[in-house]
Amino acid sequence: MTTTMSEMETVVQQLRAAGVKTFTMVGGAVLTQDYATEIGADIYAKDAMEAVSKIKAIIGKIKGS
Repeated sequence: MTTTMSEMETVVQQLRAAGVKTFTMVGGAVLTQDYATEIGADIYAKDAMEAVSKIKAIIGKIKGS
């Protein structure tokens, strides 16, 4: 898990550096909101179910605009 966590930070940094216009979501049992914030991720989800709920909310906002 530790290797995967450091890779998350690398991916977020590379996306930003490349100017990719997207949001990033990280999460899972070993991660925290604090870590997500520290690495620059836009969204944190504690598990897959919460990730689905957060994506549904984003899609709802987009459709509502």
